[in-house]
Amino acid sequence: YYSRSCQDDGRRMTAASVVLSPNQLPVLGLIAGAALSYSGLPRPAWGGAIFDPLVHLGAWMMQVPVGYFTDFGEMRRYWLKTADLTLIKFAATPILTYLAAQTVISDRLALYTIFLTASTPTAIFAVIAVKLHRLNLHITMAAFVLTTAVYLLLVYPLQFWWLAGKM
Repeated sequence: YYSRSCQDDGRRMTAASVVLSPNQLPVLGLIAGAALSYSGLPRPAWGGAIFDPLVHLGAWMMQVPVGYFTDFGEMRRYWLKTADLTLIKFAATPILTYLAAQTVISDRLALYTIFLTASTPTAIFAVIAVKLHRLNLHITMAAFVLTTAVYLLLVYPLQFWWLAGKM
């Protein structure tokens, strides 16, 4: 949106053009669903039966364009630039989140859940957002692949071992 707003082609960026763009359709769908839920209208019986399959289908369909645009050759240039992200994602964020949560939460299971949630790899949604907004896809993919690999090979096994002794 920033790059488009800087173009001098006579068109102005309006709030409506930002909110009603194809990139924002999922957000508008979420708002519409929340409004329907809040309205108190009865949910159709068939809605529950198709909800889970649609969520899974939508999640998997989002992966197709991400996989298609994956360029490991270009990503290679960003491995070192994203390596410091692993310390933030898997050390600083979970530790600080856990310490902050301890001040207001006393339930041990809830604290461990918060810790685990805070130490997840870079989300695939970051890659999708970057692609939608035409930003540097390769650095985001490098962060996604690197943090996912570190999580699966190192962080998850260590967390499993640590929490197995605590529970």
